[in-house]
Amino acid sequence: MMQSTNIVSDKKINRITILNIIGTLAYQGISFLLTPILTRALGSYDYGIISIYNTWVNFLYPIIGLSTAIVIPRIKMSVPEEEQSSYISSLAGLSTISFVFFGCLTLLFSSMISRIIGLEPIVLVMLVIHGFGLTLVKFIVSFYIQYQKTLKQFAFTIVVSFATCVSTLLLLRFISRPEQKYLCQIIGFAIPYFLAGLLALLILLRRGKKIVRLDVWKMALPICLPIIFHSTSQIVLGQSDKIMIQMMLENGVSLAGIYGFAHTVTSGGSILWTALNNAWSPYYFDLLKKQQFEVIEKKSNRYMFLFTSLYCGFYLIIPEFVKIMGGSGFWSSIDVIPILYLNVYFIFLYSFAVNYKIVTGNTVSIAISTVAATLCNILLNLILIPSIGMIGAALASLISYGLLFLFHHLSLTKYSGSYNYAFKFYFGGLAPVLCCTVVFYLCKELWFIRWFIAAIIGVLLLLRIIKQKSLF
Repeated sequence: MMQSTNIVSDKKINRITILNIIGTLAYQGISFLLTPILTRALGSYDYGIISIYNTWVNFLYPIIGLSTAIVIPRIKMSVPEEEQSSYISSLAGLSTISFVFFGCLTLLFSSMISRIIGLEPIVLVMLVIHGFGLTLVKFIVSFYIQYQKTLKQFAFTIVVSFATCVSTLLLLRFISRPEQKYLCQIIGFAIPYFLAGLLALLILLRRGKKIVRLDVWKMALPICLPIIFHSTSQIVLGQSDKIMIQMMLENGVSLAGIYGFAHTVTSGGSILWTALNNAWSPYYFDLLKKQQFEVIEKKSNRYMFLFTSLYCGFYLIIPEFVKIMGGSGFWSSIDVIPILYLNVYFIFLYSFAVNYKIVTGNTVSIAISTVAATLCNILLNLILIPSIGMIGAALASLISYGLLFLFHHLSLTKYSGSYNYAFKFYFGGLAPVLCCTVVFYLCKELWFIRWFIAAIIGVLLLLRIIKQKSLF
């Protein structure tokens, strides 16, 4: 009977994982899929403005929404089931009230803020409402993920992605002015996200009925506030290189556009990690709650093999994706992409520690680690960008992400006896990834060798999945 139960569980997690991958590809992959159109329609200058705008959106939305979604896993694990809907709707209410406050501040000081960040007033307005929509969309997606409502998550993300895609393409086709083409994507994303955010708020309030619960806010804020520092520092860590390239180099906006394109290409790895982590983290939280440590070890090794294989397979065929997705003006990014792509793998590695810290409420440690890595990144950018340009920015971020992984890992191995991942576990994945990096550079022009190795990796992964009858 026990074996049968495990088989059913494996089938369920397989289904959830596959739907998560499809839903996340639709939700987060829309900018990735639009890249071939946008790079050709906009050029490196307008694409650079959009890249900078997206940096500001990603920086501000955790502040505007107070990062309340981070509390959902803890509510699921520690709050009585009949109270959970009320807790969650009041968290969404807290994010909404925070948005109203920041929106009023933005209107009052719009001229000054526009001058400081270098964006037009209309772009500033789009930035704020985009941030609000993004906050609540990510909130309801997190809710669906943690409660394994995968079909609802899938439907919601498909609708949002389809709306942003259609609106952007229609604006480019019918309303675009040659001197402001970048507004087409900005408005095409901001308005659908704002409307989707309002819809998410209505769905959550219909379930929980409460928009204000001071006891919930008092419980949530000590967890949320450190995550704001983590999220904003993470954005600075991941995006400050583009802004500093723009400010420190000649033709900085165009170079920021090329560098932003490189980030977009490597976002394929980030999308893959997000999809798998969305399926893995609720499963891991449940196993941790039940203290099934032997199962965690077995499933973690499978997860490591799965992500590493997919990561390496995609890694080896990136040059061809670059030539398909971008015009010849963006091909110079090929030398930068392998370095940036390694950042994604370090994010995957430190996510094991971060998941553990989230479920135990240790968000202060998450924030401290990220802030420290961000400061290292800014310092290294100041040193490396003037001397070796985009390569220097990429190396600075790689070193910083590597340090961030070490910060997270060492902080847990020193203070937590129940954290069950050793450095040997991480190195088992990192070693083949570093080998693939060497192959990438040595065989950059030898596509048939890279594709052959990628095909072998794919076959080995498929055979292993068939043998174990489970993705995890």
